[in-house]
Amino acid sequence: MQKSYFHNSKSVNASEAYAPKYNGEHQKLNVDINTLLNRVKIDERNEKKQKILFFFSVILVIIMLGSFISILK
Repeated sequence: MQKSYFHNSKSVNASEAYAPKYNGEHQKLNVDINTLLNRVKIDERNEKKQKILFFFSVILVIIMLGSFISILK
């Protein structure tokens, strides 16, 4: 007896859900290591930029709160 599961409002049989998808064509993918390394470098630069931006925005908020509090007193 096959069980059926619901995922995103679609009924899927258990045997279909775990069956490998193979369309009869086996295609090799060529991977360029330089492209991958460049992508990693760019991702690292973007992470550094985000960290610096976050740091300066936190510092700016602290300075603005300090000046606001000093103005009120």
